[in-house]
Amino acid sequence: MILRALLLGAGLAILPGPLPQAADAVLDPPVEVHRVALSPPGQDRQMPLRIVLPAGDGPWPVVVFSHGANSSAELYAPVLDAWAAAGLAVLAPTHIDSESLALGLTPADAGRMLRTRVEEVSWLLGELDGVAAAVGLPGRFAADRRAVAGHSLGVMISAIAAGLPWRDLATGELRHDGVSGLLALVSLHGVGRLPVLDDAGWQRLDLPVFAVAGTNDPGLTGDGVERPWHWRLGAYDLPRSGRGHALVITDGDHYLGGLIGRPMPDTPPDRVGLETVNRLSALFLRATLADDATAEAALDILPRDYAEGFRLESR
Repeated sequence: MILRALLLGAGLAILPGPLPQAADAVLDPPVEVHRVALSPPGQDRQMPLRIVLPAGDGPWPVVVFSHGANSSAELYAPVLDAWAAAGLAVLAPTHIDSESLALGLTPADAGRMLRTRVEEVSWLLGELDGVAAAVGLPGRFAADRRAVAGHSLGVMISAIAAGLPWRDLATGELRHDGVSGLLALVSLHGVGRLPVLDDAGWQRLDLPVFAVAGTNDPGLTGDGVERPWHWRLGAYDLPRSGRGHALVITDGDHYLGGLIGRPMPDTPPDRVGLETVNRLSALFLRATLADDATAEAALDILPRDYAEGFRLESR
């Protein structure tokens, strides 16, 4: 059950049933949503890509976002659209493991799934000008102001793009697929140490990080061990250097009550959690990508006990 173990290793259960599409939010300031399909180099498929832009000409700092296992870019609209409303261009591919694509992956596809995820995110980050031209948005992306972000399994992909070495499941080879020049990493309910990731490589990651975890979100790895929730702050805890912030949501779960990643009809939506994640992550991205001194000052003065049910650690 290699595929199941890999996906659970990123803390996301494989659940049956199709995923619904999220409706576009009405935001103030407004955003533009573009849905396109591109063929990444070496792939024989059309990759769905959700692009969200602030209103106006830009060019805008860019965040490339990798969704959680089996999910889709559409199911993260509440976060991604809020980032765009804060003045950021957001590019979110839907990867081949998405239930919305119904490609019927098997355990034998685990290596291909992971490899194509890494390739897609790295390609988008490295070819922003070409992507912009291909989708009819020339001049809208500031290719020198880039960050990578993800949720759950998508955090593993994002950390690899940020420079974390990983082992190819087919060959056992240690691969280095980092993209140079990234300015920040955002980890939403992410991952820590995993066999597929180079343990020492975590310590060498050297870029600003904003990480989120909930105390009701243990790290499941598919090996029968339930890791503590704090494992999900690996992108914040494990690097030895680089500025970082970690937001801890008391009783927060993996999907903010079904508001991101996967519907949870039997769980109350955590709207306050979503609003807090959006507000603080947008401040972080504005500070690191847009040189926004006001946003940076706001982050610097935030108290450790940010609000009832929320704690903010910083370094």
